[in-house]
Amino acid sequence: MDSISFQGSQWRKSSFSAIGDCVAVCRLSNGSIGVRNTNDPDAQILELSPEDMAEWLARIKTGAFDNLCEG
Repeated sequence: MDSISFQGSQWRKSSFSAIGDCVAVCRLSNGSIGVRNTNDPDAQILELSPEDMAEWLARIKTGAFDNLCEG
């Protein structure tokens, strides 16, 4: 990430999130969207363009990732 500031950004998580395994999102200074693990807020942040975020959310809503954890 090129000197993108997220300091002072308000990280948000879903009110439907259970305690523990959650992700949080915020708008970064360059207009992209940051995604991080709430259990490790100092870990690396995933940076997505608004278009990529919209596509990712649309795929989640259609169940595209429902089988990822099945073994």
